[in-house]
Amino acid sequence: MKEKLDTLLKEAIISLSLSIILFMFMIINWKFGSFVLLFQVYHVFVLKDSSLHDDETRMYIRLTGTMVSIIIFIIMLG
Repeated sequence: MKEKLDTLLKEAIISLSLSIILFMFMIINWKFGSFVLLFQVYHVFVLKDSSLHDDETRMYIRLTGTMVSIIIFIIMLG
């Protein structure tokens, strides 16, 4: 159980870190932010991690992080 919680915490930290990096790059230039956003979308949808599809909680954490990054991207463009 502790191992699963550690894995979920790691996924949440990665998603939060990518969202913070996206925000900082969007302050500099929107093109830099778009690269981070594309990497995060790649990380969620294209990267075929077999354990990701077995564990729905990890998938939802990554999707939530991606949605937060997309919202930050749209707000910073506007």
